[in-house]
Amino acid sequence: MKLATLVMALAAALAARPAWAQTCSVSSSGASFGTYDTLAAGSTDTAGTVTVTCMSAATVNVSYSVQLGTGQSGNSLARIMTSNAASLAYQLYVDALHSQIWGDGTGGTATISDSYVLPGTTTRKNYNLYGSMPARQRVKAGSYSDSVLITVIY
Repeated sequence: MKLATLVMALAAALAARPAWAQTCSVSSSGASFGTYDTLAAGSTDTAGTVTVTCMSAATVNVSYSVQLGTGQSGNSLARIMTSNAASLAYQLYVDALHSQIWGDGTGGTATISDSYVLPGTTTRKNYNLYGSMPARQRVKAGSYSDSVLITVIY
């Protein structure tokens, strides 16, 4: 049995904007896979939340995209968690059906995009994050983790 945790690193893409324009930031609850059973017949799945907070002193139209980095693997299509020299494959998705890998929009990956009228206050929007680890990976016991950069571009 293995313990695997995905730690979500946070970042916000900030650009110089007029004082009346919005500012946005991103945070995450992360995604913890818990204990991984190497003998389980099915995948190990989890869910988390990515929250985008935007604020403005005036009513403005806001639009942004939320991207996920590659993590340690350097490849959004083949994410891994590591424990010392051992690795454990996993993936992050924008949908519960695990049909769209959440990445930066390149190489077949998807991003989350949103737009709305920001009414001169603070607005928080939550987006679900879905994780999955394939079944029956032959890995050593240990505490596995990865750090994925979250970027909001607005």
